[in-house]
Amino acid sequence: MYQKTKIDIAIRDLIAACGFDKSEGASEDFYFMLLDAVEGVQPAFEEAHAQNLRMDMGAALASEIEDCLKYLASKN
Repeated sequence: MYQKTKIDIAIRDLIAACGFDKSEGASEDFYFMLLDAVEGVQPAFEEAHAQNLRMDMGAALASEIEDCLKYLASKN
């Protein structure tokens, strides 16, 4: 069974780990960055499943989030 409080804490911790502050605007920026990260792993996910393989989505998302954050940092 999931625990809402732990999920809330984990999301807040992830937002902070990505360097975003606690403002509503920053949470929106985080959302769009996360959306880009999910879209970034989508082709690899689809390819893996086409080959009847499974993927470590946690590792794939972590790597893609890092790439998105590096890109955002390079723009500033």
